[in-house]
Amino acid sequence: MLKLLPILLALHHSAIISKAAITGPYKMASTTLQNVATLDSSDQRVNLHYPITTNNTSINDNHSFPLIAYAHGLDNAATDYTKLFESLVSFGFIVAAHWSCLEGCSDDKTSLPYDPPGFGHYYQQQLLVVDWMRNQTSLPCSINFTVGVAIAGHSMGGQSTLFSSSLNNASQHGIVVAAMHHAFTHEYPAPSIPFLAFTGSEDVIAWSTMTEKFYNAAAEEHNQTRGYINKADADHFEPEDPFFPFYYSYNPMVGPYTAAFFKLIMEKKKIEFGINYEEMIYGNSTTISICHGGDGKMTKCETHV
Repeated sequence: MLKLLPILLALHHSAIISKAAITGPYKMASTTLQNVATLDSSDQRVNLHYPITTNNTSINDNHSFPLIAYAHGLDNAATDYTKLFESLVSFGFIVAAHWSCLEGCSDDKTSLPYDPPGFGHYYQQQLLVVDWMRNQTSLPCSINFTVGVAIAGHSMGGQSTLFSSSLNNASQHGIVVAAMHHAFTHEYPAPSIPFLAFTGSEDVIAWSTMTEKFYNAAAEEHNQTRGYINKADADHFEPEDPFFPFYYSYNPMVGPYTAAFFKLIMEKKKIEFGINYEEMIYGNSTTISICHGGDGKMTKCETHV
């Protein structure tokens, strides 16, 4: 969102100090895919981030990984989430992040009440990325589509992820799991697939009530596997790279918990690389459980199978 807000927020509350995060064994390589013609003409690039081995060589061709389609927020470039993407990739995921509609879409200017202009159909960019990736045969990495596709996004990209996971969109595009990072929305459709919803008590842009409303809608309509993570002191910029060295809004645990949930749902893996994903999401451990201390103090936190 707005780049000056981290400066203003830093003046009235302490910075969130980064701690050592749980990480997987893979390093990240990146490339930019140009001229993805199906995307909005505002910018047709897609950044692709994928795992490589720790000795910096490419993964063997027969080793494939699940895909995450990530949607940026208003005025956020795909490059604003490098640390988050490094974390997701380390666990064995491929992340595709589109650039289109940075300040709203150019080709379809549909707008929703109380939202920034041009984002009414922004979620379709995320779905177009999923469909486009399925048809590529010359990528530098191999995607495992047999386990379905994951989606995630921040701010307006969180709304995008909400819409993409609702209204029959998920079933039509093979999407099986979602994570909303501080979603900004004034509409609250119920996700039809398992999801984790992240927010924070210091988010003055996408209020925690926005997240709570679609979380409750899912509970009422689908009783879906889900989690509501309202972290104490976390602000709107929790998933983003730090804007200034002295302002550490970025929370290095957003990536590991998102990855753990995706591992449980997509690959049915409870433990991998010596990491207990099930304990991270549903357990009671004060060191790694998301709701019991692993991600610090919570205003409210609950997960349901």
